[in-house]
Amino acid sequence: MKPTLPLKFKLILPAALLLTALAGNTCLAGDPAAATNAPAASTNAAPVVSVKDYLKDPAAFAGRQIVLQGFVTDVCRKKGCWALLHDTDSEAKGQVRVKQDEEGQTFKAFLPDLLGRSIQVDAQVKETKIDQAYLDKWETSVKAAKERAETAGGEKSESFDTVLKQIAEYRGRVEKSKRGYLSSYSLAVSQWREADAKN
Repeated sequence: MKPTLPLKFKLILPAALLLTALAGNTCLAGDPAAATNAPAASTNAAPVVSVKDYLKDPAAFAGRQIVLQGFVTDVCRKKGCWALLHDTDSEAKGQVRVKQDEEGQTFKAFLPDLLGRSIQVDAQVKETKIDQAYLDKWETSVKAAKERAETAGGEKSESFDTVLKQIAEYRGRVEKSKRGYLSSYSLAVSQWREADAKN
């Protein structure tokens, strides 16, 4: 059984660096079978941003509501709570992971039939500041999970040791940072619709 860290301690790296093994696949959406497939109309006048433009400088969108447009390359197979989007320009590089807003009350799941289709997502760009205090909490959580697993005779400590090594690497990067922290950007989706759907 793989170690599962509490969601608040999982680390989503800056979108420009794409996904790493630290990006969790925890599903928070409801049952995808209950999700409606009717296109939702955008409820805001947020700018439409391509995946390519977002990846150039995610910090420029921090704290803002945007409409991100791209085509779906993968979705959460458990509950449809996240999707990977590539730019509609097939020559562009990189993907963005978009995920259901944890504070949202209702959500239309990302289902497998969306693969290869162009969609727009209404998303809030959230910045997480990764400083030494953040890493302290994360490390404490990992060490506690490691101790519980070893006591129960379950998971081998190598899995936890890999995460602890990554935390140590982040500590070094934070120390070298002029700001004293690293920024990680995530996209919290309130709703989505097919790009060619009429609003």
